[in-house]
This record gives sequence, structure tokens and C-alpha cells, in this order.
Amino acid sequence: MGQRAQALWWGRRAPLVVSGGVRGAKKSASQLRVGDILTRDGQLARVIKFVWAHGKSRAQGHVSIDTLELSTRKRSSARMKTDETVEYVELTGKTVQVLYIDGATVHLMDEATHETAEVPLELFGDAEKWIRPEMEVTLRMHGDEPATVTVPIKQSYTVVEARDAVFKFDGSAPMRPVTLDCGVDVMAPAHVKTGDKIVVNIEEGTYHGKA
Repeated sequence: MGQRAQALWWGRRAPLVVSGGVRGAKKSASQLRVGDILTRDGQLARVIKFVWAHGKSRAQGHVSIDTLELSTRKRSSARMKTDETVEYVELTGKTVQVLYIDGATVHLMDEATHETAEVPLELFGDAEKWIRPEMEVTLRMHGDEPATVTVPIKQSYTVVEARDAVFKFDGSAPMRPVTLDCGVDVMAPAHVKTGDKIVVNIEEGTYHGKA
């Protein structure tokens, strides 16, 4: 880290997050999810992509994962049987707030202590496009290093642009795309207008209702 990052990185004066990693926990490959921390070849690696391919007929399916080593930032891929056992580490986390995004860096703050931190945007995995200022996320640490950041599946956003709805003869209107304040488009009902706050399931990228 550079000098500025060290000045902002919490835990230098007093630990903000207790990692609480417990080695030896195990589960099947089919139970893995993005953000899980695995023990592989003596290194801790975070799952950044997970794909489950179901087998045809009597053939067993498999899972494909991409991982990122916490210490070296090295990326790797693996393919495993769905019932293959993997070892993972459980890390405790702390809820923090997103202050702002600066390129590939996300600035976070503990609202209780007002201490701040900088973490790579890539720690958010597939959720990185949904990040916006003032969002609350969970940061998990391993020692003094950030391991993963998770975002609640349901988040509220402000609609900054809503395309005109096209109504049918029966008065109904199909879903049409609206643009959110995080820059992502989602399909929403005709009654959703610019300025409305809506709830989105970010795991599926779908409209859930008005906030």
C-alpha cells in the first residue's frame, strides 16, 4: 500500500474488524458461493466466480470456480465434481458504509468510529456494478488484509431515467428498462417513473418493488 492508503487503512491504531477465521470447515463444491474463502494448496483464496453445470441423463454435474489468492492476488480456475469436498474459512465481518468509488478503489467508513478504509473494487465480485455511495456492505478481514465484501441481495436505488411505457389496447403495458443511480438498467413496470425509489434483487438483476 502507498503512504496515503496506509494512513487511511484501519487497524493500524486498533483493530476494527476481528477476522475470526476458522480452518477445517468443510462443505461440498455444490454449496460454494461467490465470496467464500477456500483453503487451496496452503493459500487462502476467494471465490470470485461460480458456475454449476448440471449433468445430462445419469452423468454427474460439475462446478467451475475462479478464485483469487488473498496474499498474491493470483487468479486461478478449477473444475470439481458437485459432491467433492472443499475446505473453507469462516470470517466474521463488520457492516460499513460506501463513501465513494475512485476508479478501481472503493472508500469505506465505519459509521460508529468514522475510521475509513480503501479496498479494491474487485473484492465485490459480480456485485461491483451495483455499488453506490451510502450503501451498507459487510467487510470481512483476514488478519490486516481485506478478504471479501458482500452486498445484501436486496438494495434500493433511485430511478434516474425511465423510458416511456407503451400501452396495449387492453390498457396493460409490458415491463420496460429504467436506469438506476448506479448506472445499471433493469426492467420495471410502467408505473415506475423517474425519481422513484425501487428495490432490486441484485443477484438476479430484477425489479422487486417500490422502496
